[in-house]
Amino acid sequence: MIFIDVIEKYLVVKSFACSQHLFVQLRPRNVLSLFILSFNIRGFMKSTVIQLSNKRTIEFVEKELIDPESNEIQGQTLYSAISPGTELAAWQGKAPLRPSKMYPRLLGYCNLAKVLQVGECVEGVAVGDYILTNESHRSHFNIPASKILCSLASDQVSNLISLSTTYLFHLGYSALMKAEYFPGHKVAVVGFGALGYCTGELLHTFGASPVVFSSMDRSRAVSFNKTTVKSKTNQQAEYEKFDIVINTSDSWDDYLLSLELLKVGGICLLLGFPGRGLSSPSFNPLDSRLLYDKQLQIRYAGYVPECDVAESDIRFTLKRNLSYLSSLIVAGRLDTSCLTSLVKGHLDIEHMYTVLSETNKKHFSGVLKWN
Repeated sequence: MIFIDVIEKYLVVKSFACSQHLFVQLRPRNVLSLFILSFNIRGFMKSTVIQLSNKRTIEFVEKELIDPESNEIQGQTLYSAISPGTELAAWQGKAPLRPSKMYPRLLGYCNLAKVLQVGECVEGVAVGDYILTNESHRSHFNIPASKILCSLASDQVSNLISLSTTYLFHLGYSALMKAEYFPGHKVAVVGFGALGYCTGELLHTFGASPVVFSSMDRSRAVSFNKTTVKSKTNQQAEYEKFDIVINTSDSWDDYLLSLELLKVGGICLLLGFPGRGLSSPSFNPLDSRLLYDKQLQIRYAGYVPECDVAESDIRFTLKRNLSYLSSLIVAGRLDTSCLTSLVKGHLDIEHMYTVLSETNKKHFSGVLKWN
C-alpha cells in the first residue's frame, strides 16, 4: 500500500489533462528515493524460520515477508508447541513417512499467533485476534484466511501457552472419533508420550476411566493422577479386556500388546507408526490368532475433513473440532500443564529436543516462546 506521506516525500507529482482524461505522473525525486520506494510500495518485514538442514542440525533462516494479499492475513507467532513424535523423529534423522526430500525440512505445526494485518477481502478476523494454524516454527507468516483453524478475540483468552497445545489434543480427539468411541467403552492407551497424555486427558474429561500402558519412568507417570498407568510388561491378565486400544507408539512390541489387549470385535486405532525406523518384527503382524479369531479391526487416525461446509453435510471438521477443543482449554476443562512444563525461547529449540529425547524424560512436550 502506498501511503500519502511516502508519495509526498519521495515523488514529484504532476497532473495534466488530455482528451478529457486526467493523467497523474509520479517521478522519483532522486535515485535514493527510487531505492526507498522499491521497499515502501509494498511493506515488508523479516521472518525467522526454523528448519532442519541435516540430522540434528537446526538453522534459523531469515526470509522477507511482504504485506498480505487481499485474501490473506499476516500473523506474528507468539507460541508454537512441539509435537515430540514427529519433530524428534525428523531431528534424529528418521526417514520421512512418505517418499520426499529429506532436507531441508520444516518443523512443527502447532502455531498460536496474533493477527498483525488483514487483507481487504478477509471477513471474520480482526487485527489483534489470536489464531491457531498449522504453520511451522516461524516468527511471522502470511496465509490465506481460509487456512486459519480457529480464531479467538483477544479478550477471550488469558493463557496463550495452553492454547498453543490445542492441535496436540486434536490428534487424540480424532483418534477417538475414528475408533467410534462412545461412553461405556473400555479404552486402553498404549504409550504415554504427548499423544498418550492428550488421549487420556480427553477420555477423563469425557467421563471415562482409561488405562494407560507405558514403559516410562514411574516418577513421570505419577504426575498424571487421573487414570491408571500400568507397565507394558507381564500384562497377560489384561488381555482381551478392552473394546478400544489407542496405540500411540512406533514399537512393534506395543503393536502386538495392543492386539492382545482387545476383546473379540475390538478396534485398534493407530495413532503412532508401528515399525517406523525399525527392522521387521519377529512375529506376524497379521497373525490370524489375533485378527481372524478375535475379528479385530485396525484403523488409522490422521485424516479429518478440512472443508468449510454446513454442519448438516459434515458435522465434525478440522476447524469445528479445533474450535471445540480450544473452548475446553479456555474453560479449564482440559489440563495442559503436563504439555507446557517446558517453555523456552525459540533459539533454545535444540536444547529442548535434547531434553525431550532423554530416556527418563520428565516432560511430555515443550512450547517455544517467540516474543
